[in-house]
Amino acid sequence: MRRAVSDADKGRRRDELLAAARDTFATKGYHGTTMADVARAADLSYGVAYWYFDSKDDLFKAVMSAEAGALRARIGASLTDVAPSGFREVLTAAVAATFAYFDENPAAGVLLFREPVALGHDVERHLLDIFEGFIGALGRGMGAGAADVDVAGRPMALTAFVVATLISSVALRRSRTDDGMSADEAAAYVVGLVFDGIGRVP
Repeated sequence: MRRAVSDADKGRRRDELLAAARDTFATKGYHGTTMADVARAADLSYGVAYWYFDSKDDLFKAVMSAEAGALRARIGASLTDVAPSGFREVLTAAVAATFAYFDENPAAGVLLFREPVALGHDVERHLLDIFEGFIGALGRGMGAGAADVDVAGRPMALTAFVVATLISSVALRRSRTDDGMSADEAAAYVVGLVFDGIGRVP
């Protein structure tokens, strides 16, 4: 195998490792995956993985950061097409983009929503940082949309956390169960629950 020399070659080799690691971690779990597994999946030698990442933990964190960044970019791109007609419409577009991303990248959903349960403290801290960023952005959005969202007396940080948890739970369910809903339909359903509740109980 030719050694990567140029920055472009090194970037491609690193991307190959990240893609292989994403799929391997999703399939075998964090604890069941070794650096050798990832190197084999990327069709690279065992030592090459250590040229780019110091440890399995370092590699996993890089995968998580890459997936979180890709999701944020997908959400951001979706919002450029949304007219400024209200926070509900903006939230629906963001949730639909989230569901569509995980529909297309199921391994990312497994990593972001399933693996944290089984991981150690350091990795949990990294994942929490990712979600705190998402929750904080959601909270700021709720604050900005207070004119069309009745949030009086409700703490924004907790409200944002509840919404983010609902979104992540539905995304994980969609990775396991076919509810017969498109990403847009599932987003409208989830946002409807947030704004309208489950309906009046007789």
